[in-house]
Amino acid sequence: MNFPVGTIVYFTPFYFPNGKSAPKNKYLIVLAHKDKDWLVASLPSSVDHVPNGVSQDHGCLSLPKAMVYAYIFEQGRPVTKEGWSFPLTTYIYTSWIEAFDKRIFTEVYSVEGVDYKVIGRLIESEYQAVLNCALTSGALKGRYRKLLQQTKY
Repeated sequence: MNFPVGTIVYFTPFYFPNGKSAPKNKYLIVLAHKDKDWLVASLPSSVDHVPNGVSQDHGCLSLPKAMVYAYIFEQGRPVTKEGWSFPLTTYIYTSWIEAFDKRIFTEVYSVEGVDYKVIGRLIESEYQAVLNCALTSGALKGRYRKLLQQTKY
């Protein structure tokens, strides 16, 4: 299992590595690769943590005083080369960007079409906008900053 950067994958269900959350269907967006064992990925959410009254337009949102840094995908707006769009307004919170072991993914999610579905690949400009948003975020973990700076579409 090796997805190019910008690939959106839908897991049915996704098993959270911390074991604290119940498995649920979840999108994953591959942002970068590190070596053969790790991929840096984002688990977007339809959960809105943006303060009331703040505009939630498609794109990067940076609210340092509220400690909210997110990339917002507007519901119904095509974001992949295939013309696919998120069914709900969806958020990538940069503080949630994590690394996952590819070997575990291969073991747990072995059957495409059953365990997961490849949705498509973000349009290059959309991928770059997500990357730039993460890199300018005050919430991005330092160990991922350099990796994302070096990542090419």
